[in-house]
This record gives sequence, structure tokens and C-alpha cells, in this order.
Amino acid sequence: MGAEPQNEIGSDSESPLIDAVIWLVALGSTAAIMWYSLGPAPPGHGVDKALHAIAYFINALAILLAVVWRPGREGCLKDLAVPVALCVLIAGGLIEVAQGSLVHRDKQLADWAADAVGVALALLLVIALRWAIERRPVEGIDS
Repeated sequence: MGAEPQNEIGSDSESPLIDAVIWLVALGSTAAIMWYSLGPAPPGHGVDKALHAIAYFINALAILLAVVWRPGREGCLKDLAVPVALCVLIAGGLIEVAQGSLVHRDKQLADWAADAVGVALALLLVIALRWAIERRPVEGIDS
């Protein structure tokens, strides 16, 4: 009795293990993007733009969940979602610029546009999830 209702997913969502996994995905996807962007040229370029969008979607989503917001975690930084997403996109642009100085690579505006699609989709997903969770009814509270 007397406990204040909370609009959270549950105690399992506060697990440090979940945070560790999200950070691992964020750091792993960042490392993979750096390797595949600045390392040896990949063998096939047939789906290059789709790979850019997918890689940046996964990376931006993991970073947004790790840094900005995850359901059930206290102290979220919801107001920083757009600036964090822009930082991921700027990093993608800087990688494209760096590729221009590599012999086996070239910089392409189309690659950065594909990065932007992935980042935008991740940002929209986080905003939609946050909106849906914040508006769901809390059990045990009469309206």
C-alpha cells in the first residue's frame, strides 16, 4: 500500500545485463562500421546502400537506447534523442570524407544518404516506442 504507480515495463527492464547488452551492440556495431568503412574494400557492392542503411539503423538504435532512452530505466535523457542521432549521422559523414583519402575507397554522397535513412528510421522507432509506452494504461489505476 502507498506505493506510487509507475509507468514502467517491469523490474526485468531495469537489469544491468540489458544495459550491458545494449552497450555491447552499440560498441560492436560502431567497430564494425569503422572496420568495413575504413578497412579493406568489401568484395561485393551490389547491396552497398542497403548495407549502409541497415548498419546505421542498428548502430543508431543501439546508441539511442544506450545513451538516450530505454523503457524502465531511470534517468533517461529523452530530450537528447535528436542531437544524439545527428551525432551518429555526422560521424557517418566524417567517415565518408575519410574514405576519400584512401586509395581503395571513394566518398559518396549516396552512401551518406543511406546512412541518414538508417539513422532516421532508428530515431523514428525510438520516438514511436517511447510514445506507445508512455501512453499505455498503468495496471491497477482507475481512470
